[in-house]
Amino acid sequence: MPAARLFASPGFTDTVTTVTGMTPQLQPADLRLLLDDVPDPRLSKSYLLNAQSAVVPMTGMTAQLDALEAWCRTSRPTAVTAVTAVTAVTGIVGVGKTRLITELIHRLGQPRPGNPRPADGPAVASPTTRSSSHPETALRHGEMINGVEIPASRLARNSRYLKLRDRASFEFAVVSVAAALTLRGQVVTDVRLAFGGIAPKPWRSPQAEQALRGRPLTESSIAAAGRALVRDAKPHEHNAFKVELVQRALADVLKSLGGRR
Repeated sequence: MPAARLFASPGFTDTVTTVTGMTPQLQPADLRLLLDDVPDPRLSKSYLLNAQSAVVPMTGMTAQLDALEAWCRTSRPTAVTAVTAVTAVTGIVGVGKTRLITELIHRLGQPRPGNPRPADGPAVASPTTRSSSHPETALRHGEMINGVEIPASRLARNSRYLKLRDRASFEFAVVSVAAALTLRGQVVTDVRLAFGGIAPKPWRSPQAEQALRGRPLTESSIAAAGRALVRDAKPHEHNAFKVELVQRALADVLKSLGGRR
């Protein structure tokens, strides 16, 4: 949760002040000192904050570290109360608060009983077989995504991705289209359509897929898929042009995959 939201929460400042005896203050952090490029990386501030640094190994504060780790692994917001648990690490300057939290983050990323890592790589899990309270991922507490494996698919044999950008140097797409389909003759037997640049996240359109499935891949069916895609679109002043652009992009992709007049 962003710190600004915590400070805006009713009772947060009062609770922290009561527990710690200090009034919390929200101040910008200058991280340039941690990112200085010095000749000897073993003397850089960012290296010294590394939990596995050989220059300054983590010593002491074992009890505090164990307590924080236990708290992090067991504290969860509940669906009933939707309350986010917060703990504060306080102390005077120089006692090792930053290093303590850095070591804690390292610990939380390590294997633990019941969730071992294979010897030759990271954990591999299917989102459909994992439970999580997070709305978009199946991550457990302390885990992070460092790769995605896409299984082989017959659909991918006939697929294409089109990325439209304002200029070649731009990484992000104004509009993008990913399509994969199977044909029996000219009839679409299966299809997957996904789009970028038209929603806050990659967008799959079952409506556009349904407009194609079981029909010949012609200009008429392609146009119908485009209309189905944007039927419920709610464009704003500066992105209304994407309504037509994404339909044109979809048509270009589908025609390249076997569409005919």
